[in-house]
Amino acid sequence: MKNPIFKKGIITGLAAGLTCFIYIYILYLLGFNQFGRFKYMFIGIYAIFFVVGLWSFRQQFGGLEWSKALGLGLLINFFGSLTYFCVLYLFMAATPNNAIERYRSEMLLLQKGNQEYLEDEMRKSLKFDDITTHDTLKEELENLNKAFETFKNTEWTPGIMAVDQTFGFAGIGLFLAFLFSLIFKN
Repeated sequence: MKNPIFKKGIITGLAAGLTCFIYIYILYLLGFNQFGRFKYMFIGIYAIFFVVGLWSFRQQFGGLEWSKALGLGLLINFFGSLTYFCVLYLFMAATPNNAIERYRSEMLLLQKGNQEYLEDEMRKSLKFDDITTHDTLKEELENLNKAFETFKNTEWTPGIMAVDQTFGFAGIGLFLAFLFSLIFKN
């Protein structure tokens, strides 16, 4: 491969996607919800790959214009997201019920906690005769219940889970690509 930006983007993206998946897999092995509150710590891991990829390219080739930095960042994101999607789909397909059920049960518990919290806040607002707040909270609770019903009625498959998680991963990568291209430009 003759294009050094493309080569660096592929290698760094593959390593980033695989490493971020390994982090998610470790969460799964430790018994945590792999898509729960600890998931977003992968952003730091992903950012490290952007920094290393852009910095090493700049050191190796003596400079990096903004457009090349952005292109490299977008390539890292594309190949990182593609790798993440592929291995995540394979993981979800290999453990369809266990991983998906763990996610579903955690989300159901979170939903019930949110409902209880809103109901408690509604009681407090009535106690202080704050009808406006009570009505707002009641509307939020109704919206939450509608979303809850939609969630319960959705059939979560490995493909849906992988696509859902990859869109978030790619969105964060897009932000990181723009951010680090501005930081690493000459």
